[in-house]
Amino acid sequence: MSDHETGTNLLVHELAKAGKRRVLRLWSLPNETPWIQAHNRGYERAVAELGLDPIAPAVVEALTDRGDPASEAIFRVRVRQFAGYLAEHLHGP
Repeated sequence: MSDHETGTNLLVHELAKAGKRRVLRLWSLPNETPWIQAHNRGYERAVAELGLDPIAPAVVEALTDRGDPASEAIFRVRVRQFAGYLAEHLHGP
């Protein structure tokens, strides 16, 4: 069984060790999804432990194609969709 909470906590700690001070979560499922909630708990614990400012997650809403995620065509569509959600975080405060 995956431990999403501990995995996210460890990931944020590793990113901080590499000098990253702002870690953005990017979700394509609602926050009510159980494993998303677990990721969020791990993130929140890590930023508190590290003294980082938490950033609200960016949620990619209404993906236009929920086909086979292993398909290269679907992957390319999703990359473009997700990139659009990152733009405001890359150019904001």
